[in-house]
Order: sequence, then structure tokens, then C-alpha cells
Amino acid sequence: MNDQAKDYVAGAVAIESEEQSGRPILGVIAYNVPKINVDNDRGIHKVISVTMHEVTHALGFSNDHFEKFIDEKGHLMKNTVVKFKVGNG
Repeated sequence: MNDQAKDYVAGAVAIESEEQSGRPILGVIAYNVPKINVDNDRGIHKVISVTMHEVTHALGFSNDHFEKFIDEKGHLMKNTVVKFKVGNG
């Protein structure tokens, strides 16, 4: 993944899932090292932010895993829309 010509800083994916529930139990993050700059606070903050974002993908929060989400009873939540309200409005 070390390609200065590419725009991405990192990528991640779940690579192993728990057999019964399908939930990710192992993931990997690959960094595009030429795009990482830790010479200043802004660069360090970006690496931390990107890492946190990629961890969510490794934990299964990606288009590939949404169809495998299950509810508390073990039923698939395919095409489920969750709505919530923020604030007092």
C-alpha cells in the first residue's frame, strides 16, 4: 500500500469473523506510509483520526457487513432503518 501517487492514507477490513454470529473478531489496517506526516501536531492528529476511522471498518462498520448485523435475539437486521432524535427539538 505504499504508493505516493494514491490519495488514501490507510485502509482497513475485517479478516476473520466469529462463526456463529458473523461478528468480526480480527481486522487489519494497512497504512500508505508515504502519505503519513508526523512532523507536526496536525499530522499526528490526522494519523490518530484516520486510525480511529479505520478501526471502525475493521470492527465491521462497512458496507460489506451491514447486511450481517443481528439484533439482540439473533435475527438479521437486513434493510432496517434506525431513526433517532438529537437534542430537545
